[in-house]
Amino acid sequence: MNLRRFLLEKTPFLFASLFFLLLCGCLLWAFLPEKWAPALILFVSFWIVFQLPFLVSEYIRKRRFYNELFQRLSQLDNKNYIGEMFSSADFIDAKMLEEIICICNKSYLDDLAVYKSAQENYREYIELWVHEIKTPLAWGMLSLENAQAELNPDSYEKINGAYEEIEHKVQQVLYYARSNSVEKDFQMGAIPLFDLCQTASRQRARLLISHQVRLSFLKLDHTVYSDSKWLLFILGQLLDNAVKYKGIEPPVITFDSYVENHRIILRITDNGIGILPAERPHVFEKGFTGSHGHYAEKSTGMGLYICQKLAGRLGIELRTACGNRGREDAACDETGTAFEICFPYDTDRLTEFLSPDQA
Repeated sequence: MNLRRFLLEKTPFLFASLFFLLLCGCLLWAFLPEKWAPALILFVSFWIVFQLPFLVSEYIRKRRFYNELFQRLSQLDNKNYIGEMFSSADFIDAKMLEEIICICNKSYLDDLAVYKSAQENYREYIELWVHEIKTPLAWGMLSLENAQAELNPDSYEKINGAYEEIEHKVQQVLYYARSNSVEKDFQMGAIPLFDLCQTASRQRARLLISHQVRLSFLKLDHTVYSDSKWLLFILGQLLDNAVKYKGIEPPVITFDSYVENHRIILRITDNGIGILPAERPHVFEKGFTGSHGHYAEKSTGMGLYICQKLAGRLGIELRTACGNRGREDAACDETGTAFEICFPYDTDRLTEFLSPDQA
């Protein structure tokens, strides 16, 4: 609170005082024409002596109160707890303000608790549904395996591929439901990048084989510290996208890694239709499919959004890069897509999980 605001607040009082002094001056001039000036000066002096200290004291108290309040508010990460941070004040405005904010804050926190409970119940329901739907999916895939001899190979591959796609979509729902509380499911450890990329490829083996995708593993001798399950989901989504947005040429997906600025970078590159440069900043936005969205009818724009959200929870960075160009080139072609997963290089943590020979 500054002096200007305080004086603006006191404008009615100051005008009323000025009017009172003018009225007194007029009365003194009418009834005591010879001594009205000294008497008016006496009236003004009494007003200054008795009113000015009260105004100064009120300004100091209010200024101290509001400055402390704004300072505490700026230090709070969660502004909703400002009601608990009020300092004791001895003027009525502050006490009334405290009561109002505490009532509003309590109402807000009560509503927030209701919404959080509803969200948690919904998340638990989704997780339960995902686990329950896995049983009929497993029975369906088992029945399909038993009936393989009765079906022609083409029909069997189509039905089996549909089952696998349903399973992957169900997993995506589960990971999306857990993305806000992923920390509860962490199992951190040292992960060799070569093993990680091979495992992710094996999990998508049928999809990759059916589209005749050629894989290339280069310079994957680094080890990172993270959660393998969540990383496999991210890599699986990137592989799905590489197949979904493949080009005319036979698809090729390359895994590579390098160290840059004390970070280990895992790079996944394909030779597909690529991402337009203007759309690169938006690929991780929820529901964004871009100009190539019509190319893949099943594109929902949710896969990369979930991956980016999980990457943030894991403390790693997921970003786009130039497609079929090298890392050192300044320009990027529109063909081909590259994603990079950046891991912090923490030697102390890795040493705890690696054998002496690996370290």
